[in-house]
Amino acid sequence: MVQLLLNIVVFISGAVLMALEIVGSRVLAPHFGSSIFVWGSLISVVMAALSIGYYWGGWLSAREPSYGKLLRLLLIPGILIFFLPLIYPSVNEWIASVDFGNRLNPLVACGVLFLLPGIFLGTISPYVIRLAATQLETVGSTAGTLYAVSTCGSIFGTLLTAFYLIPVLGVSNIIHTLGITLVCLSLVVVPLIRLQRVSLARAVTAVSLTLGSINMVWTPFAWAKTLLQKDTFYHRIRIEEDDEARYMYFDRTLQSAMNLKDPTALRLIYSRYTSLGYTFRPDAKKMLVIGLGGGSIPKKAQKEFPNMEIDGWRSIRKS
Repeated sequence: MVQLLLNIVVFISGAVLMALEIVGSRVLAPHFGSSIFVWGSLISVVMAALSIGYYWGGWLSAREPSYGKLLRLLLIPGILIFFLPLIYPSVNEWIASVDFGNRLNPLVACGVLFLLPGIFLGTISPYVIRLAATQLETVGSTAGTLYAVSTCGSIFGTLLTAFYLIPVLGVSNIIHTLGITLVCLSLVVVPLIRLQRVSLARAVTAVSLTLGSINMVWTPFAWAKTLLQKDTFYHRIRIEEDDEARYMYFDRTLQSAMNLKDPTALRLIYSRYTSLGYTFRPDAKKMLVIGLGGGSIPKKAQKEFPNMEIDGWRSIRKS
């Protein structure tokens, strides 16, 4: 029973870490894009966090290991991860405004946002190995089994997040869920806590207070302030609106804009250049628009040339 619960702990913590890394690319994309520098920064920071976490977890496990400490090692990163969506937009905007360069911008952002929770998650496997190894002769097999379980959890978290969660839940909801998952995972440790070290009542009270606090914070921040925010397999789509216009962004790129008072007006400069086509073919009867976006160009053409046949394609690949 104890071994099964510890396997669950390392499996889920491994899944959470890799899910956080995958979703981290969408956290950075609106300000720093999706370049090789972003992915290089994410992978480097996660590997650095694991290295520090492995060392620290081994050091902690040699000094009176207990299930009470394991509970705290799960609870702290859960809280840190849960609150990430409340701070990462401001952090990214500040780093982008200071502008450390194309290479350092995502690296600094990754370090600020993901290093600390990654370190805590890195401590889990070595710490659990110390708790699970009851005999010196079985340390090797116990370590191998738990690291294999943790790696399987990482694979599961990677595939689940990349193939399903991002387009379905969106970035902020995924990160909140990862934080709550770790907090709830700490409940798995509660039955294993030795009563003489930390009373069961104290452990349950600590976790309950944490869940209650998270629930209080979740309510006012559950909804995004923009009109629409949607994650797809290719981009993070964001719809914003001010007093004059409504805008559509793909990651950090402005794709389309529409005047609220005159929806048929061409607000962006590039869209106005389409009028040059009428100079060469003033008698045109058909128009093909590839990459529909917000539909500004077809709306303008339909208003000025009501008899023209217009075909608009969203894109070659489905968003």
